[in-house]
Amino acid sequence: MKKTYQTLKNQIISMYGRGMTTRDISAHIQDIYGFGLSESTVSKITNKILPL
Repeated sequence: MKKTYQTLKNQIISMYGRGMTTRDISAHIQDIYGFGLSESTVSKITNKILPL
């Protein structure tokens, strides 16, 4: 489970680095994996790696 979370986290950071918005990333995760992540959750993940 931890590996899956780490993989998802890395994908989120990669999408963010390519210029996708937190809203776009949230929608993309829903489309691909069938579960939602709020924009706030996506922001928390990206802010841990790329603090504002």
